[in-house]
Formats: sequence, structure tokens, C-alpha cells
Amino acid sequence: EISAGVRRFEEGGDLAFVAAAGLPLPLGDRRSDAQRAARHRIEGARASSRGVEARTIAEARLLRERLAAGLVEARSLNDVLLPKARETVQLAETAYERGLFRFYEVLEARRTHFELATRAADTLAHCHILRAELDRLLGEPSALASTPEEAR
Repeated sequence: EISAGVRRFEEGGDLAFVAAAGLPLPLGDRRSDAQRAARHRIEGARASSRGVEARTIAEARLLRERLAAGLVEARSLNDVLLPKARETVQLAETAYERGLFRFYEVLEARRTHFELATRAADTLAHCHILRAELDRLLGEPSALASTPEEAR
């Protein structure tokens, strides 16, 4: 603020020119600025928390989908493909004993059975890893099964 004026002194009747300048002191504003800054930090933290929550939900959903798909694959391998591969090995061995197959064909049947058994074990191990990741992400054991037997 700037002000100017004339002043008359009573004692001597003299006149004087008076000028004044003033600056506002932010005594009360400091607290409101700090409160405003704190509110902004709180809103920023809330927005960050919502972002983390959204990413966590999306990651959990993806892990659940991958675990469910792994369980379907493990169940298919254990319940359908491995029994058929075992049966094929037995049939190939019987046919070899009767002279209908060469030993190479028996070995191929065994190799296929072994590959399927290995894949079933790998799939089951992967399901356990996915479940552990899901449990870690959620901070508690998940309700999803991690083995084909639990899924039944």
C-alpha cells in the first residue's frame, strides 16, 4: 500500500507532506499455505495409492488367469494324455514282443510318455510358482487351487 497526504501540526501551524508505504506480512497465511500444501500431498498420496491398487488388481487378475490356465493344462496332462501315453507304451511293448513293432517304435512311445510326464511336472511346478506370486501379491493365501487335485 502507498499513501500520501498533508499534515498540519497544531502547535506551530506548520504543514508537512507525509508519504507512507506498507507491505502485508504473511503472518496468518503461513499456516494456510502449509495446510494447503499438506492437502496437496495427501491428495497426491491418495492418487498414488489408487494407482498402486489398480496395478495390483490387474496383476492379481492376470496371475489368476494364468494359474487357471495352468491348472487346466495340468489336469488335461494328468487325466487324459499321460494315461493314454502309458497305454500306448504298453501296447507298443506287447506288439514288439509279438514281433509286430520294431524296438525303435517302443522307444518312441516311451520318449513321448516321458516328455508328457516332464511337461506335466513342469506345468504343476509353474502353477505352484504362480500361486506363490499371487499369495505374495495379496498378502494372504489365495483361495485358488494350485494342483489339479485341489481344483476338483
